[in-house]
Amino acid sequence: MRKMIEVAREAILTAGSLIRETFGRELSGEVEEKDRNDYVTETDKASEKIITNTLAKAYPNIPFLAEESAGKRGEDTFWVIDPLDGTTNFIHGYPHIGVSIALFEVKEPVLGLIYDPLREEMFEALRGEGARCNGRPISVSPARTLGESLLGAGFPFRAYDYIDDYL
Repeated sequence: MRKMIEVAREAILTAGSLIRETFGRELSGEVEEKDRNDYVTETDKASEKIITNTLAKAYPNIPFLAEESAGKRGEDTFWVIDPLDGTTNFIHGYPHIGVSIALFEVKEPVLGLIYDPLREEMFEALRGEGARCNGRPISVSPARTLGESLLGAGFPFRAYDYIDDYL
């Protein structure tokens, strides 16, 4: 598993470097609307290609379930890839984006990486070994009540059926 996370780390850092280089530049002609409020850019596609090529070179028999090229979930083991999470933020130059890679075995996640290329924060987790940020162990908050907690919320942006419940 250590070798797999090292290969995934290489892939995510390389993709993140591309994203960092292209963040904030003019994107005219590079943005496609896949569905209502669901976009893809040339950077999404290039990031995914970097990740899938890197992983496939090391693990040619493990299939991908990737956001832009789809693919298919493997029976037992498969990679799940979001090459640029927060594409809308990326398009608008809003600096909250990430790259995500996970490996599933028998429908259970066994490793995961989330990389924020703008802050250069790498979150990693291996099943049974906890999570880390830039190599340091992290844990959940000690807050015991909702009132003591920091709460973040997302709102539906494609289908507005539940907007009243969210608000």
